[in-house]
Amino acid sequence: MYICALDWRRWLAGVVIACGLVLFVQPVWADRILAVVGDEVITQTDLNKIVKAWDYQLRSELSDMEYLKKAEEIKKRALNRLIEECLLYLKAKDEGITVDSSLVEKEIEKIKERFSSQEEFIASLKEAGMTPQDLYNQIEKKLMIQRLINEKIRTKIYINPTEIAKTFKRERQRFCTTTSAKLDSIFVPFSKESNQKGEMAFEMDIMDKYMKLKDGILTWRDLKDKYGQGPISGWRKIGDLSQDIAKEIFSPMSNEVYPMPVKVSSGYMFFRVEERKINCPENLDEAKEKIYRYLFGKKFNQNLREFVNRLKKEYYVKIYSVDKVEGDGGAS
Repeated sequence: MYICALDWRRWLAGVVIACGLVLFVQPVWADRILAVVGDEVITQTDLNKIVKAWDYQLRSELSDMEYLKKAEEIKKRALNRLIEECLLYLKAKDEGITVDSSLVEKEIEKIKERFSSQEEFIASLKEAGMTPQDLYNQIEKKLMIQRLINEKIRTKIYINPTEIAKTFKRERQRFCTTTSAKLDSIFVPFSKESNQKGEMAFEMDIMDKYMKLKDGILTWRDLKDKYGQGPISGWRKIGDLSQDIAKEIFSPMSNEVYPMPVKVSSGYMFFRVEERKINCPENLDEAKEKIYRYLFGKKFNQNLREFVNRLKKEYYVKIYSVDKVEGDGGAS
């Protein structure tokens, strides 16, 4: 589920939409209604905006090839998430959950820190079709949902020590970590030719190269001969690399020789992992905290799914478009 941890900075880096809040110049009656949840309406514009705002998250959940091929599926998933958020918000209201204004203001101050000035902050809101009050309302709703989830789900999860011990015996390999990796890299720049074709065409070309590399159609040597060796080579620890690169190289259970290319400021970095140093816990005490977080996450997601499914029976939900979700959505 999508609300395991509310990442406000990522959420508010794009355009923020919550159920039933109309932030757009065009009147709601001119927009296509995709779903009704209780007394809230989700429109085509809502969907288009949320897909764009969640672009980074959706890309992290799907491989880039799947992302490019499954634009319609992505829109359906986004619509479903909008419906779930509406349901959680309606339940929070009915439970009488409120949020102190100081907490909302604190989150707004965190967002403002991303901008060099108040003027830049306001300009960013205007570009997103929002006012400061709209932003306040959005954060208030998100915090209400967070409180609901904490009260109904998070605080009721219990992990039995026996579960931890059994998981260690059954899935010990899952809790191994890559401490360092011997890397070779190739930087593919965004060239003048790429600029003429467009960024999307460039990304598709990168993914085509990546798939051919994995399938053995394109060799590492051929790629290196054309673009030259990249700036990263030799043994590297997780702290030596940027967060985006480390995520691909050191991700749990990853044994890819060719991790997914990573977008950098002016192109993409390809990586080849020549060797990994793996550290596996020798006893339960070493892995206990990791196992607890793993089991907690599994139970949290399962309980949240079940909770939302109950809300779908408790509140009126009418979906007018599932199979054909129209609009560019930022992913087509």
